[in-house]
Amino acid sequence: MALDPDALVLCVREFTDDVPLRSKFGNRLTRLVYAAINGIDIRDTQTGLRGLPARHLRLFLQLKGEQYECDMNQLLAIRTHGIKVSQVPIETIYIEENRSSHFNPVRDSLKIYGLLLRFIASFRRPA
Repeated sequence: MALDPDALVLCVREFTDDVPLRSKFGNRLTRLVYAAINGIDIRDTQTGLRGLPARHLRLFLQLKGEQYECDMNQLLAIRTHGIKVSQVPIETIYIEENRSSHFNPVRDSLKIYGLLLRFIASFRRPA
């Protein structure tokens, strides 16, 4: 598979079979909200397995946020800056219902959706 060297590469999990409900639901909801806001279908908005294009490293290094906020800020920047995305499917493996995950469903979801709301609010309204 030839990938565009200027594209953000996302290794997207395929949410099939034995995926914990909170992981499947949370990702599906965020995927739908993100697509409605940004017009881009990202199959796994919360994947941290990414390849950052050298051409856009300076931009990505300037983005604010930690962990999941940084991931979402990257996705919000792609449309604004005309960055292409390549999505590469990967196998999804959850061990012990994903107990080792550092994702806090309430706190981290609030941070992610706060970013999405600020992004919507940043659009200029016609005078």
